Amino acid sequence: MSMIKIEGNTFSLENDYILRRIVFDEGGLHTTSIFNKTVGMEYARQIAPLEFMLRLRNKTLFGYKQRTRHILDGNISDRDYNLSLVNAEALKISPGVERLKVSLQVAEIDVLVNVYYEIKRKFCGVSKWLEIISGVDDLSINSIIFDVINACPGEFVDIDFYRQAGLTRLEPMFAMAGAEDIIQLHNPKLDEGVFLGNSAPGPLKYFLCYPHWQETAISTGYNFESPPFNKYLNKGETFTTDRAMVFLYKGKTDDDAVRNSFRDYIRSYLPATVDKGGFMYCTWLPFLKDINEPLLLDLIDRAADMGFNSFVLDDGWFVDGEWAVDKEKFPNGLKIISDRVRSHGMCFGLWFNIGTDYGNLCQNSEYSGINTDGSPKIFGLTGQIRQMCFASGHREIVARKLVELAREYNVGYFKLDFSNIVSPYRMMQAGCCSKDHEYHRDSGDSVIEQYAGFKYLRNEVKKAFPDLIVDFSVEAFGLDYPSIAALEYSELHHMSNMNTLRPHIIDALKIRNTLYRYVTVMPPERLLGSLICLQNQNDIEHLLTALVGTPLVAGDLRRITPENLTLIRLVTAAIQGIISQGPMTRFIKLRRDKYVYPGEWDGFAKFNEAGSGIICLFKNRSSISDFEIHIDDLPEGIDKFTIKDVLAGGGHSTVSAAELASGVRRNWFGDGNCCIFTVFPLK
Repeated sequence: MSMIKIEGNTFSLENDYILRRIVFDEGGLHTTSIFNKTVGMEYARQIAPLEFMLRLRNKTLFGYKQRTRHILDGNISDRDYNLSLVNAEALKISPGVERLKVSLQVAEIDVLVNVYYEIKRKFCGVSKWLEIISGVDDLSINSIIFDVINACPGEFVDIDFYRQAGLTRLEPMFAMAGAEDIIQLHNPKLDEGVFLGNSAPGPLKYFLCYPHWQETAISTGYNFESPPFNKYLNKGETFTTDRAMVFLYKGKTDDDAVRNSFRDYIRSYLPATVDKGGFMYCTWLPFLKDINEPLLLDLIDRAADMGFNSFVLDDGWFVDGEWAVDKEKFPNGLKIISDRVRSHGMCFGLWFNIGTDYGNLCQNSEYSGINTDGSPKIFGLTGQIRQMCFASGHREIVARKLVELAREYNVGYFKLDFSNIVSPYRMMQAGCCSKDHEYHRDSGDSVIEQYAGFKYLRNEVKKAFPDLIVDFSVEAFGLDYPSIAALEYSELHHMSNMNTLRPHIIDALKIRNTLYRYVTVMPPERLLGSLICLQNQNDIEHLLTALVGTPLVAGDLRRITPENLTLIRLVTAAIQGIISQGPMTRFIKLRRDKYVYPGEWDGFAKFNEAGSGIICLFKNRSSISDFEIHIDDLPEGIDKFTIKDVLAGGGHSTVSAAELASGVRRNWFGDGNCCIFTVFPLK
């Protein structure tokens, strides 16, 4: 049965959970219903929002507009452009996924706007985006709001607003430029709410929430402020915006089931990956660039012996001049390194600089990023390494080099690094002010075109090597918090430079507190949390901390004690047994959203759809002997589970799903400071 109905000028998207109805009338296109079928409640308010907004040639196009007096300035405004309905059609994209396409002609200017709404059968959500096709020469689009809703459960006066995917309370009216990709509206009286997502990359994200401005109540689009936004189209060219997500739920703000459901919705838009969440080793810490062939061959053998799945050769392998392999460090080249990695059944990963001319100094300087004063953009606070503009021919140079490296060394994972659009360290101007680069005209369109360059790079690599894992790291992507866009560009995302190399500076608990926030609704199996170092007495705590996301570890593996080596093998073998059935996609914070202090315990649980998973617990400096844990979002259809203490070995215990949901009390730690349990369905 189709989820989309077209009845004259009324269009409906409906599954078992949600109904969104859109109407085209004399005012234009507008949403008349956002209905939560799970609870039987209408969320849309009576006053219609403007649905979308574009600035075309410095005049405003509203998706819906009536002659009303605006509450902001008191003026009555007429529309600059009028819309006519050209066509509406329902498109079947794949089993369980349908798309409504509404085509609108701008009367005063030869521009076609296609508005897309997408519904998926098993989710209580609808996503939306715009496609703008220019029939005129040199069309300038200098602001875009791609979705506007005037909707909430109950009344706006009862709504609590949150940013950071539900972690931080917001004032009842706010605008956010560049900082957030997810906001949450929650009615604590009804225990109902709405997640709103924005898939715009980097600093381009924008939300406006002013419920008393009824037409623009909650707007999702591109940043108006800094960096500036512009998009130029020539005649016949098309621009497709990023996506807005509207996801309804029933439950408390921090319900695991609610968050896992929204996490699944985000995941449904992410690229497929062959990686299931095994352990990845990276050479960066503590060696930095002090690496060579004998050292790496030794580390590879040790990593394989410990049960790691991937081995990543980080920075330090090339010298200047088209990223030539350093023959002093690697007299036999990198093939011997790659061959040794793959002989152990591991994936060979390679770090590469895409953001600067490091490794190819002073070459192709015409592609350098340019500051507002006309000077070249420099990487970092000092030095002469130039940042390169990814909306220039630099993108083709990098794409060719990555394909060449992947072919020569059988690369299975690329860690792409170094900032050139924005910096997570806030030490460079956003975008590029050059007017001579091929893929952007000026600073106004440089940021969005540079991210388009990332997509180009990804597509070129994937065309040649479909299963290769692309990772635009936190530094390349430019923001220090994982986002929907970062995961849509990458199969795996290196999201943090936190590490445990010097525990007196940052320890594993501080890292876990941060990672718990990062994975609130983000898919943990896609996030490489931090460079957890294994080389001291806290190795097991560090290893288990890495499991909050996809485990990324570093450290001098030669320094691991025999006792810890035995325990590491037990953990990696246990994880391999679980992810062989599928990645652990369901995540549960055992302390909810609490910030954990050193005198308190903390922990998390992860499961795959087969019902197998892990429970990881950390005692920290608490004196607790026994306590209760609750896991109430388990895979359906499983009544009982067997639980095994991985580190202590021994027999299994049996627990029912009902017991896990209501709470299981025991002395979980025994004599240790941390523990990991495997959980398998009882057959």
